[in-house]
Amino acid sequence: MANDYWEKRYERLLDESFQKASLTDDEIKSNYARALRRIEKTINDWYRRFATENGLQLAEARKLLNAYEMKAFKMDLAEFKAEAKKLGVSEEHQQMLSNASIRERLSREQMLYINVVHELEILAQKQSISLNDLLIDVYQSSAYKSAYTVQAQRGEYSFINTIDSKRVESVVHSQWASDGKDFSSRIWGDTSKLVANLQNDFTQALIIGQGADTMADNLHKRMKTSYSNAKRLIETETARVHEQGFLDSMKDLDVEELEILATLDSHTSSICRYMDRKRVRVVDAKPGVTVPPFHCYCRSTTIPYIPGLEGETRSARDPLTNKAVPVEGDLSYEEWYNKYVRNDTVIGVTTANGIVIKALSKHQQERADERNLDARGIIDALTNPLHIGDITDKGNGRSQRFIGETVTVNVNPDTGSVITSWPTGKANRKKYKRDKKDED
Repeated sequence: MANDYWEKRYERLLDESFQKASLTDDEIKSNYARALRRIEKTINDWYRRFATENGLQLAEARKLLNAYEMKAFKMDLAEFKAEAKKLGVSEEHQQMLSNASIRERLSREQMLYINVVHELEILAQKQSISLNDLLIDVYQSSAYKSAYTVQAQRGEYSFINTIDSKRVESVVHSQWASDGKDFSSRIWGDTSKLVANLQNDFTQALIIGQGADTMADNLHKRMKTSYSNAKRLIETETARVHEQGFLDSMKDLDVEELEILATLDSHTSSICRYMDRKRVRVVDAKPGVTVPPFHCYCRSTTIPYIPGLEGETRSARDPLTNKAVPVEGDLSYEEWYNKYVRNDTVIGVTTANGIVIKALSKHQQERADERNLDARGIIDALTNPLHIGDITDKGNGRSQRFIGETVTVNVNPDTGSVITSWPTGKANRKKYKRDKKDED
């Protein structure tokens, strides 16, 4: 296989991440359209309700709501509070709604302000949730698929640890840019700016006697700018998190050097043209500085520099002997993930006391993923345990415990099913290592 083949495979990984970003963008765009319609209707209803034949002046807008209007608006506030709590919007916004709901007097202008702010808070929260989910998915997919592709290129497969959730969280919420902000801070900063700008627009429109149409036009312009900011944030953060997932995999796989690969066409930026084919040591790689993304909407990516490897042969590392063995053909990503990230390779292992492992319970796989347990530790516990417990029966099937140096495993000796597993505690490790040493 030529190097061009592998370049295209790494480029496809970035394309996959951007395809996911595009789906999130469609969702957020739809949310913006919905919020725009609702705010526009709120403005039109508010204006028609309080305007006279001469329009609506600022003094009129600042008059207090009457008792009937206040009662009706408090019903709206109750709905706002429930919605805000359900979506988990900022405590500051929830407190504002609570304060407004116990006020005896509010002006017409304040009623409009609260309506608009609430819609924008809900919009920002949905955007934050959607982008957070996207970036978690992009990081995990990039890290695993980059590892798979590198191993395929090298021609040797081996175990990969499941990604720790804290590591993902740290990457997703990294304050990586020079201004020290993460994506969430940018969303809420843009929302605060949008609220302030709209408030100024509405006040100015009332002062000079402009109607609801002008207020709506201003709203459209502001929302269009805000959506453009959101779209740019989605693509930039996607590129950054994808690159970090790739870099973390390269570190785990002991890749020492990277090569920058730019998409060369009439739209390629000068920085990307300059950086194309430049090599960077993994220890010096920093997204946004020495490796992509170099700018907003950056399409450049990074590939491992592995001199002399064409990747035409295939082998895998045997979990019992830790030696490379040949395999037939190319493993698909799904096959690779199930065998070298998940724990399917445990099936077929014979325990130290002769039990053949025939199945993994759903509970076992879920716990192994949650606790970041890999197959190596599980197999070691089964084949080279520090201690094997007595068989117990608690009414829902028999169980036998295998305490390994890093992982403890419960197995049903009758069915050969792994029931569950967890990290071996320090006290047990110390006790049974000492006991085993005494036996030896």
